[in-house]
Amino acid sequence: MLHKGKLIYERYHNEGADINPHLLFSMTKSVTGLMAAQLVHDGRIDANATVPRYVPELANSAWGDMTVRQVMDMTGAVRFREVYTDPTTEIFGYAFAAGMLPPPPNYAGPSTIYSFLQTLQKEGEHGAGFVYRTVHSEVLGWIISRVTGKHWADLMSEQIWQVLGMEEDAYVMIDKAGTPLQGAGLCATARDLARLGEMVRRGGEFNGKRIFDQAVIDDLRKGGDREKFKASGMGFRPGYSYRSQWWVLHNADGAFEAAGIHGQMIHINPAAEMVVIKLSSHPVASAAFTHAYTLKAWDALARAVRQ
Repeated sequence: MLHKGKLIYERYHNEGADINPHLLFSMTKSVTGLMAAQLVHDGRIDANATVPRYVPELANSAWGDMTVRQVMDMTGAVRFREVYTDPTTEIFGYAFAAGMLPPPPNYAGPSTIYSFLQTLQKEGEHGAGFVYRTVHSEVLGWIISRVTGKHWADLMSEQIWQVLGMEEDAYVMIDKAGTPLQGAGLCATARDLARLGEMVRRGGEFNGKRIFDQAVIDDLRKGGDREKFKASGMGFRPGYSYRSQWWVLHNADGAFEAAGIHGQMIHINPAAEMVVIKLSSHPVASAAFTHAYTLKAWDALARAVRQ
């Protein structure tokens, strides 16, 4: 936990957790979102262009007529169900293709992330509402790599990790072709994530270095369409929206966060000048199980630092 950039609380419940990188799952998306948002700001990606402009391989998929902005804000319509307890949903096909789970006997489906993406088709109307789908982040990472000509891990290392002077190496899971899991595969320590969170809290600057433009951070902080967010069915996140792969609370303090299943979070409260990193391996994947308590914790911590 940081207040005004100073470490004020630190606690670990597992031996070696301070130096061993923790799997962050969907917190990875927010790193991908930051890099994409900067490229949009720089004019290297047109957020209003359709995805095949950058990745022609997706022309016959759900992303064939989807804009990059719809990918960034997860308002594009694609048949992809993300139910971690139901092996018939598409998240399991993604896990098999990515190498996260061993495929079942006689599995004949896609064996890489990008080949799996090409099989997914449109379901519904693009832009109609926010529905959380990990595959959008993989598409966004693919776009980033095409535009920059760099592997996601190399770009993240050059643009973020090295510049922030991290204490530990970060890692990212890859599929059999070496493609990184750009929506779920990053592994890092709490202290290094605190540096990342503090940089974002400071509007893209850290230790006198400008890492992301202030306008990039301001844009994601404003959030997305709160009415469209209601389509997500995430009633446990009341009043939230989603912008550039970040969750925006729209509370009085202007808080926003990165979040991953099983309880991983970077919570940033600009008004309280507070950054909190929570790395967990909760036995239930969905945030719905604990999020009401998490919100109370954020409020309590913000009151504490103000005192």
